[in-house]
Amino acid sequence: MNRLPPLNALRAFEASARNRSLTKAANELHVTPGAISKQFRQLEEHFGFPLANKSRDNFTLTPEGQELHSKISQSFSLLHEAVHGLQRDPIAGRLVLRCMPGFATRWLIPRLGKFYARFERVELQLMSLAELSDPFQDGIADLAITFGDPRSSKLEARLLKQMEFFPVCSPVLLNQDGGIKRNRDLFRYVLLDGVGGTHWNDWFKAQGQSVPADIRRLYFEDFNQNLAAARSGLGVAMGDNITAAEELAQGALVRPLKGSLNASPKGYYVLTQKGRENSPLSKVFIEWIFNEAKSVTD
Repeated sequence: MNRLPPLNALRAFEASARNRSLTKAANELHVTPGAISKQFRQLEEHFGFPLANKSRDNFTLTPEGQELHSKISQSFSLLHEAVHGLQRDPIAGRLVLRCMPGFATRWLIPRLGKFYARFERVELQLMSLAELSDPFQDGIADLAITFGDPRSSKLEARLLKQMEFFPVCSPVLLNQDGGIKRNRDLFRYVLLDGVGGTHWNDWFKAQGQSVPADIRRLYFEDFNQNLAAARSGLGVAMGDNITAAEELAQGALVRPLKGSLNASPKGYYVLTQKGRENSPLSKVFIEWIFNEAKSVTD
């Protein structure tokens, strides 16, 4: 071991041989070309023979240099794998998450790449929340994300994202029939909503208005279909700061009226089971998703 050359000299040689340039090796290792040249020279003095023919415009390895570079490259690769393996996050396993389809499609899934890049040994399984009164009743799910105000339930609920609602429509629709300049202009269009029409009912109630009995409505069980109908110009939907954010940013949807309806205390909540210790994997995902929610502005 005492006869081994300095590690810095070996790094300088490997980078120089791989880049076929002392200057490029210096840039890669964030040192001066003079420092690389000195380390290269020390290595050649250690072996007692030249490792490369070097000039300003040429860098060619000698046969001895080629043999050394081949073995040194393999050694550095093994060293990198060994260090990376020790530093790899120990969190591993499968996490089953029940989630509202609209939230999963429009907010969670576009961000999951960052989670998978951070936790390479974790697998996620996303399932629909469906109509289960208790998302954990069948013993499958580890976590759940739901919409509403579930704080009075038997489950532990933490608010992830506060909700604000507002009308959205296609920009094409906005320019038809004189546009939408005031609340009563909405009555000329089909109102798109979820089953029950609660979003529009809450909107007009907050405006001090009632919805005319003869107004046309179209209801969807899946909120993704609701926004798809709005994008196609079928009518005006009630969007929100989460599920409609991407279409608004891209211009596929616009907000025809100012103002929004604060749905407090409604929002998206992360649910866990009361009195049950969460697994390390669940804790990691909860921490990640809350940090993600804080880092973005809808």
